[in-house]
Amino acid sequence: MSEKKGIVSEEEVLYQEYIPIGKLMKNLFILVLLVITIVFTIILFIIPTVMFFMLLILICTSVFILFVYLSFKGLKILITSRNIDLKYGIFIRKVIPLKEIGVCEISKTYYNIYFGIGIRHGLDGSWAFNTDFGEAVKLIFKNGGSFLFSTKNPSKICDLINSGFKSYSETTN
Repeated sequence: MSEKKGIVSEEEVLYQEYIPIGKLMKNLFILVLLVITIVFTIILFIIPTVMFFMLLILICTSVFILFVYLSFKGLKILITSRNIDLKYGIFIRKVIPLKEIGVCEISKTYYNIYFGIGIRHGLDGSWAFNTDFGEAVKLIFKNGGSFLFSTKNPSKICDLINSGFKSYSETTN
């Protein structure tokens, strides 16, 4: 495998998908920015002497919220003959060797298990990278743990993982 600093060559990619965060989260970020802007504007009209300080707080808060949004705006899935590479936003990355996976199942992400969207630890003990509530893939590891991630094509991913590519990765390592 010609892997160089986490970059996989195109001919080794078996599956690739990008799942942006759901409309609910996008609208929530916009709503929070709008409310903060309105509140700070009202304060500026009531107490005009604090204009510079309030504008500075407004700008810093807006930049922070924008940074959080960009940091977790979507999930990139990359499957090669050896690994599943999941990248959530800018900074969070998880590489799962196929040889560690026992079973791949089609699943769903539910609020009553994960209590939100993002990088979550579920009540069932599993970890999840979910961008929205809905379709997902659940990986059950040979050591007993499980990991779930959002996708638009769970059957395609599970078919790929449960097929001969997993056997191939076990024999080459």
